[in-house]
Amino acid sequence: MTAGAGEGGPADAAGFGDTSPAAAVDERELDRYVTGASSAHQRLLAGLDGLGEAVMAQSQIAVRLVAELIQQADAHLVLFDISGDPPVSMSGISGTDAPDPPGASIATFRRSVWALEMAWSATEVWSRVRCDAVFTRWRAVELAHLELSEHLEGLNVTLETLPGDYVREELRRLEMLWRARRPMGLTVLPDAVLALEPTRRLGWFLGRVSVDGVEPAGVDPRS
Repeated sequence: MTAGAGEGGPADAAGFGDTSPAAAVDERELDRYVTGASSAHQRLLAGLDGLGEAVMAQSQIAVRLVAELIQQADAHLVLFDISGDPPVSMSGISGTDAPDPPGASIATFRRSVWALEMAWSATEVWSRVRCDAVFTRWRAVELAHLELSEHLEGLNVTLETLPGDYVREELRRLEMLWRARRPMGLTVLPDAVLALEPTRRLGWFLGRVSVDGVEPAGVDPRS
C-alpha cells in the first residue's frame, strides 16, 4: 500500500476529511483505521456467530442493521475499484440510503467483510478519501454493534466497552464537526461536557447521553 495525496476539494458534510491534493495520508493513521475496522469486523462476526442465524432473523432491526453494513461494504468496493481512478468524495456511495439487500444474513455479512478487506489489501495508492472511508467503515461497524446489543441478547457492547482507539478518533472528529457548525466565538465545548468521561462525551455527541443544562450536540456522524 502506498499513501498518496488526496484528490478533489474540501471536506464534505459527512466528515470524510480534507480531500485536497495537499492532504497526504499518514500511513500510521491508515494502519490504525485498517486495524480498528478489521478488529471491529471480527468482534461483530464472533458475536453474531454465537447467536446464530435463526436468532438474528427474529429481529427486524438486527436484520436491517446487518443489511446496511453489507450495503455499505458493497458501496465502498466502488471506491476501492483499482481498475479506475478513485472518486473524489463519498457522496452518493455511502450505501446507507439504498434499500436493504436481499438475503441479509451472517454468512452474507461475512462474505462482504472478506471482499472489503481484500480490496483494502490490494489498494496500492491511498487517497485521503480512501483513508477516511476506512474510518467511516470502522465507525459504522462499532455503532452497529452498539445498537445490535440493544436488540439481541448475548451481545454486550456498551459505550463503556467501545475500543479506546475508536473513541479517541471519533471524539477528535466530532469535536471538529461540532465546532465547525457553531457561531464564531461559541466553539468551546461546555464545561459539563468536557467533564464527562470520554465514552460518555461520545455518547453526548451521538445523542445517547443527556447533560443537564446543555443542548444536544446536534451532530450525527452517520449523516
